[in-house]
Amino acid sequence: MSVDAGALDAAGLEVEGVTIRVGATTLVDDASFTAPAGAVTALLGPNGAGKSTLLRVIAGVERPASGTVRFEGDDLLALPRRERARRVAFVEQEASTELPLTVRAVVGLGRTPTRRRSADAIRMPPASSTTRSPPRGSPPSPTASCRACQEASASA
Repeated sequence: MSVDAGALDAAGLEVEGVTIRVGATTLVDDASFTAPAGAVTALLGPNGAGKSTLLRVIAGVERPASGTVRFEGDDLLALPRRERARRVAFVEQEASTELPLTVRAVVGLGRTPTRRRSADAIRMPPASSTTRSPPRGSPPSPTASCRACQEASASA
């Protein structure tokens, strides 16, 4: 594989001194690395080493106890959520929903941050007399009308 040397000089992803704790337990301790722009970078380690946890911090899903995460020179953790979502895409290794979503609909949801009117992207349908409440003690099942899902289905 050939990589342009100029691309490697450009700022890519820079993780510096990231420590992640849950309570008194340290999950990741002082992680630092650079993933240069234009290069393929792998994050390797045994099960339980903190790879997924570190990726969740990079994506802004979780906050580190200390450290910085920069992308193209900008502090990702300081960016507003919408701006960070325009720059970082993150698919969890395990995610589930009770909604019948196609792959196309899920991809459409990932495009939501780039839409101008993303506040309307997901909205709950009005309650109707045919809506039944779940039995007492059972969790409610989600019912959402997702515009991105509808648009993706319509264009299929």
